[in-house]
Amino acid sequence: MEHRPLIGLIWAQDRHGVIGAQGGMPWHVPEDLAHFKAVTMGAPVIMGRRTWDSLNPRFRPLPGRRNIVVTRQDSWGEAAAASDERARRGLERGDLQVVHALSEAVTLATQDAAAEGAGHPAPVSQPTAGGTMSHDAAARAGAQGAGAHGAGAQSPAGSGTAAHGAGAHVEIDAWIIGGAQLFAEALNSGLADVVERTMLDVDVAGDEGVVGDTFAPELGADWRAVAAYEADWATSRSGMRYRFERLVRV
Repeated sequence: MEHRPLIGLIWAQDRHGVIGAQGGMPWHVPEDLAHFKAVTMGAPVIMGRRTWDSLNPRFRPLPGRRNIVVTRQDSWGEAAAASDERARRGLERGDLQVVHALSEAVTLATQDAAAEGAGHPAPVSQPTAGGTMSHDAAARAGAQGAGAHGAGAQSPAGSGTAAHGAGAHVEIDAWIIGGAQLFAEALNSGLADVVERTMLDVDVAGDEGVVGDTFAPELGADWRAVAAYEADWATSRSGMRYRFERLVRV
């Protein structure tokens, strides 16, 4: 049977859907960063140029993951190599790759998985908040420098792994980690299978005095939560309450 690559989206948001402000995240939740790393490690990560720019220069390309940057700028790779030694080395090693369309990034990120056709269990029924779905449908719907998830919640182990239901695991072939434009394109085109998001119990405008300028996409009625993490809020070392959620397209 032909293997269909599985694509995940991952982000953290406040109560009103803010995911960024002025090129960064207006909060510090170490547990979210740890969760992001655990979930995405070993899988390709796809990001827009602005998301790349928002990453700490000391940690980009994100280690242990192939970083694929989507940009309309034809000469961005050459410019990045000239101004950033880590980017230059990443381009030489293949840890950093540059494309000019999301569809191109997904093809590049998943070509090995498509050729191998392995690592994905046969469809089985998985319980969700809204009923039952096949394992394949659950996986077909998707955590870093943009966000990662931690203490007080169960974080999946393994490279690019997402858990669905009680004890079932699916390998995600690539994660889209931002920004909002790529998230929206992946959702509108039907590319996204899984959403992994960190909900933060904060209103950055009212509580922190920060005006958000980047927002999470709206998820339609065809998305359902999966019972994989604890439902209760956990409290970060920074004092902020957070909760990890996984949703799948049904």
